[in-house]
Amino acid sequence: MRFFHHTDELLATHPDLSLDATMDVVATAAPELAASAAVNAIAEWGCTAGDITHLVVITNAGSHALGTGVRLVLPSASASCATD
Repeated sequence: MRFFHHTDELLATHPDLSLDATMDVVATAAPELAASAAVNAIAEWGCTAGDITHLVVITNAGSHALGTGVRLVLPSASASCATD
C-alpha cells in the first residue's frame, strides 16, 4: 500500500517541492501517517497500545525520522527532543 500527501493545497503552497519544502511536509505528514498506521495495526492485532513494549520506525523520509517515533509515542514532544 502506498500513501501520498500531495494535495492541491500542498502543491499550491509549494509548487516547486524543493528538498527543504519536502522536508517541511515530511515533518508533519510522517507522524500523522505513522499514527494512522499504528491505530490500524493495533486494531488488527486485537491488543491495546499499552501492551506494546517496543517501537521501531523505519523511513527514508529524511532527517525527521527519529522525530516521527518520538512524536508517535509522545505527541506533545517536539522534534528537538529527539536530539537532546
